[in-house]
Amino acid sequence: MRKICLFLAICILMSCIGGCSLEDILKDPNAPKENPGYSTVVPVYTDDKQLDLMIFWMPPIEEQQYIWMKEYGVTAMLVDGKYNAQSKDGRKKVLELCDKYDIDAYFHIDRERDGGEILSYSDCLAYSSFAGFYCDEPITKTHIDNIADQARNALALDPDLRMICNILGGYGNFRWWYDSDDKYEIAVATGEIFMNYDSYVEYAKKTVFEPYENTLVSATNYPLADYEKGYESTVRSGWLNVLGNCFQTAKATGREMWQFLATTAYHAGDKSDYGRQPTEADIRWTSYAALACGATGLEHFTYLTTGPGIEFEWFDHGPIWWTDQDDFSTYYRTEVWYAGQAVNQELYKFDHVLLSFEWQGVLCHNVKNDKDILAVYRNAVGRLSKYDRIEKIDSTGDLIVGCFKDANDYDGFMVVNFTETANNNQEENNISITFDYATKALVYIKGEEQLVDLTDHTFTHTLLPGEGFFIIPVA
Repeated sequence: MRKICLFLAICILMSCIGGCSLEDILKDPNAPKENPGYSTVVPVYTDDKQLDLMIFWMPPIEEQQYIWMKEYGVTAMLVDGKYNAQSKDGRKKVLELCDKYDIDAYFHIDRERDGGEILSYSDCLAYSSFAGFYCDEPITKTHIDNIADQARNALALDPDLRMICNILGGYGNFRWWYDSDDKYEIAVATGEIFMNYDSYVEYAKKTVFEPYENTLVSATNYPLADYEKGYESTVRSGWLNVLGNCFQTAKATGREMWQFLATTAYHAGDKSDYGRQPTEADIRWTSYAALACGATGLEHFTYLTTGPGIEFEWFDHGPIWWTDQDDFSTYYRTEVWYAGQAVNQELYKFDHVLLSFEWQGVLCHNVKNDKDILAVYRNAVGRLSKYDRIEKIDSTGDLIVGCFKDANDYDGFMVVNFTETANNNQEENNISITFDYATKALVYIKGEEQLVDLTDHTFTHTLLPGEGFFIIPVA
């Protein structure tokens, strides 16, 4: 009788808790976790992929500059018409040097012209480095229509050519483009300008990205503000939203996304939020953060900068500094060049691994108050509230965690310290990530691969400002 009563009691209990099995009820809560089916094989990735790194503002057409570009890590450059590059001989010399040093050449389609006294685009096809075209920040419907026309004509030369279209990352930029409220209001009234960012993106998608398969989404936004001006944060808070907006465009059209990074200080009078010369920590941080948010290529703006009284003097001390336009010997490499080179070399150690994964979204771990730089990103495109493989994140500072998955169902995570890099900040961010199940992990720290054993399915590490790592949990 007692056995029957016990059996009935168990049945009633099971029904009350929603149909759990007897095994579940009697399971020891302190028992070790069981592998739910994750692979126990440590993955191996073939080194057959490379991160694209493009420079904006080409250096003079002389061989030493191309040697330096290659040493810096450049894989692509924008040919923007400087230094006689629009002449037949100039364009030919650029392509010859790009061929020699294996650098892809993209012509600025808004500023270049074809035919006449220059080497035609069809003639450029004889050079292996001729990779395609670039267009910059289309604002109006007319501008987007013109880019579509140029894309149709240019890409008809060869289906393998690419068109990089650098779109606006946010609607606030539209008003900035007009020098008066009256001009802006007329543009809105006539339908030449878009009423909101969604309509702008939708028009660019259907006019440029969807019709032309070899188009690529690019975005310009520079988060490093001038800390000498007393900003509460030296990071422009809308940056992650720009990344999210642009990746939405890329994902909706099946295109890749590249992202511009600041490699120079920008001085535009008292109105400028910039003026901060990037450090190695700045370049590393913006590179890792862009990759965590889905970028598959990076663009450095600018590579060349000039001295007082020379063209574009409001850009200060980029990687290459030019002090005398009549003397090539006055071009020299700055500390920013060496900082960028160090970061690029670090990324190239594991770029083939990262590029074997597809981006799934980004987690933001905000441990500070609502004024923090991550708070604005709460509702941005691509932000995840959770990711199944991660059970818990703890840290003493803010983090973004890019979530990735490869073709064999391995998860990968780009973990980036989102702490201020300004003023040589050395504040440590102590990080702990607990996976739902993992006994070891492949980790790439400063580009170097490590296979580490995990305790209680948890990986711990300390990051300084500007640092990040890529981790692949393994059962």
